[in-house]
Amino acid sequence: MNNHRIGIITVLYNSMSVLSDFINSCISQEGVNYKLYCIDNNSSDGTIEFLESYDNLNIKIVKNRKNYGFAKATNQGIKIALEEKCDYILLINNDTIFDKNMISTLLMDLQRYNGNYISPKIVDFYNPNIIAWSGGWFSFWRAYANIARGKGEIDNQQYETVEETQNAPFCCVLFQASCFNKNELLDERFFVYWEDVDWCYNAFKKKLRLLYTPNTKIIHKESSLTGMFSSFKISQLAEGRAKYLKKNFGYFSKFFFLPLVVATPFKLLLTKKISISLFFKYIIKYING
Repeated sequence: MNNHRIGIITVLYNSMSVLSDFINSCISQEGVNYKLYCIDNNSSDGTIEFLESYDNLNIKIVKNRKNYGFAKATNQGIKIALEEKCDYILLINNDTIFDKNMISTLLMDLQRYNGNYISPKIVDFYNPNIIAWSGGWFSFWRAYANIARGKGEIDNQQYETVEETQNAPFCCVLFQASCFNKNELLDERFFVYWEDVDWCYNAFKKKLRLLYTPNTKIIHKESSLTGMFSSFKISQLAEGRAKYLKKNFGYFSKFFFLPLVVATPFKLLLTKKISISLFFKYIIKYING
């Protein structure tokens, strides 16, 4: 067993419908010394009771009295893990499934290829042959949003090299604990969404090395709790994007990039994935964000 202590941090809010597969994936991990920090944002669906039924010393539950959002709750977990002297920190969504060697493989590749943080290949739960993420970059032509390489492609093992990349969704990322000394914690002004893009952009500027590895993967039930194109998600995406641009590129950048930003919801509108009312809601939330 690798003696490095790994703090696994997951944020919960009415997560009962996905929790069983996730917890079983965690407790089946081999070759790693871990503690699972479950930060609950005032769930009311039996999530806490389900976690407590495990009676596992490797599981620590933090019960918040309100929903603080993803960024603030994640920071709670990071601070506790650092206080308890974890050497590595894994941020992971609880709507994921993974095999018994996932964490040990991430750790091995992070050390072997001299990275600061690392993310595995991500595939779609509903069609595991479809890639959701296999590396990510920033682009001016996407208003410095995260571009996910391979998203929507059939996985024919076309991205099978461990390599440096620029950004990753925080549904599964393993960090050296020192990353949170070299870079800030997550910005708590983001309730949910865009906090990962913001963190990665600032880490990229500070030359922290993010690695993508195809040597392990997770299966992700994307937006299983918030809804793929729900009104809540659309609002948070729009507000978060405006905050991200204002913070990193100045107040007027959100207006400068407006034509590029509008392209995303407009494409969803054309493909009938969102309604005209949600399209305009996105624009209004973005402008006011």
